[in-house]
Amino acid sequence: MSMSHFSPMVKFFMPMPEDRLTTKPKYRPDVNYLVVESSPKMSLEIFRENVNHGVPGLWLTTLDPKSVETRFGLSKTAILSLTNELFPGEATLPPNSLDRAGDIVTNYLSRTSHAVVMLEGLSGLVGTNGLEKTLEFVKKLGETCSKNNSGLIVAADLKTLAKSQLDAMAAELKGWQLLGFGSG
Repeated sequence: MSMSHFSPMVKFFMPMPEDRLTTKPKYRPDVNYLVVESSPKMSLEIFRENVNHGVPGLWLTTLDPKSVETRFGLSKTAILSLTNELFPGEATLPPNSLDRAGDIVTNYLSRTSHAVVMLEGLSGLVGTNGLEKTLEFVKKLGETCSKNNSGLIVAADLKTLAKSQLDAMAAELKGWQLLGFGSG
């Protein structure tokens, strides 16, 4: 039975990759990335490459989880929407519930030997929680992923975050792969 027949909540309890390609992946799944771009192309490439090479994935978004699943072809990936909107049958949390979101990530990672986590919609989280609290959340997620042989991909949007905010993030995320800095 394909995972698309399971409820979105079951995907949190049964981490599965999208595919199990045997080619050598370009990006390592156990690295934390901060990707600065005007559209989520590189961050999406890193995420999809990992979930298609046998790594289970968890996607944190501020969008409708069903649209993320459909748009990016993620039938087996767990998707958590950090929004005040309710999407019936989908996993959602208010965007100011960062501690609870962190607990969900920790629980998910405890169910697999490794995984990749994608966080996009960063500007919405900064708008709701402020830069300092959002950055603390991102750092904790990165630490949790590292402790669990997993990686975190943070997609930072050039169009919605100020350069000073991006620079502050880059300064705080020591040891991370920083991609897209210096591009406009």
